[in-house]
Amino acid sequence: LQVWLLLREFVRMRKELEQEIERQIAAGVKSPEALDDIPLPQLSYVSGRPLVPLFRSLRARFYSMSVARL
Repeated sequence: LQVWLLLREFVRMRKELEQEIERQIAAGVKSPEALDDIPLPQLSYVSGRPLVPLFRSLRARFYSMSVARL
């Protein structure tokens, strides 16, 4: 579950980077080859920290659903 949320956050960050580079290409600041050299998104501890309460609430909800089935 935590991995899924982190992956979703990385995909969101990657899309933002792609959109920014596409805007720069449209403005003539960068060449189209810049899309091939997009760095991998980095998630710092500080920016990932707000996801932790979300992990806990989803884990608690999942646990309560699985216990209710017993």
